[in-house]
Amino acid sequence: MTTPNTDTFDYYIPVLCVAGSDPSGGAGIQADLKTCEAFGCYGMAVVSGLTAQSPSRVTAVRSVSDFMAAQLETLLDEIRPAAVKTGMLPDVQAAEAIVTAIQRYNLNNVTVDPVMIATSGHALAEAKYIDALTTLLLPHTTIVTPNIPEAELLASIRISNLNDCRRAAVRIATQYGSRSVLVKGGHSEDNIVTDILYLTDTDTFHTFEAPRITTPNTHGTGCRLSTAIACGLGCGLSITEAVAHAKSWLTAELRYHSRYRFPSSSHNTHLWI
Repeated sequence: MTTPNTDTFDYYIPVLCVAGSDPSGGAGIQADLKTCEAFGCYGMAVVSGLTAQSPSRVTAVRSVSDFMAAQLETLLDEIRPAAVKTGMLPDVQAAEAIVTAIQRYNLNNVTVDPVMIATSGHALAEAKYIDALTTLLLPHTTIVTPNIPEAELLASIRISNLNDCRRAAVRIATQYGSRSVLVKGGHSEDNIVTDILYLTDTDTFHTFEAPRITTPNTHGTGCRLSTAIACGLGCGLSITEAVAHAKSWLTAELRYHSRYRFPSSSHNTHLWI
């Protein structure tokens, strides 16, 4: 049997996505894997929870955190990801499982999307998870990507303008130890969506602007943006470069998919992007 010459091989850029399952395919682990594919990365999935979910609502959440350690250990014993993205972690056990894996396998380029409440208002994580997120996971995080409601909760301040976003980003970074914080502006009512990135190492801010796309197809945008950032980091981009590339890509995706509808859906249904 001839041994292949590995010097001639190309190599995958594996990105590990840890998140809940969305049956509609628009958010969660399904959206993560689609995003990895779009960026030419090899998406890997560890499922943290199951949801009963459509594009417009979440009716139930079931944790599978007791199975996460087995998923992570079996995978990471063989494959080392270039980057990690976490989405919905429904309870403390889920947060502890991913932190243990990060430490045991010395994982880098960790992007955390601090998913807590669905747009429909359904809680996606138990209250104690927030403490685990801030004290256990964020100190190991390259970038955390809260939207405005999540940033308000993490920073314990009210956000009504860009200065408040900057203040929240600094507070989250300094209080919890993340290397950088991206406060996403999609929940504002401005015609221009402005995201604020704070880098702890240089104590600097970077602003990313994009026109608001008029479309009902916004389901899963937070999942896709954070995964796109993780892919950029895994490909060797800096934090600023990864955010800029992800923001540009997501804006183009929203613009393109604004033309689409499911055949049986109403005009106001939130669809898969």
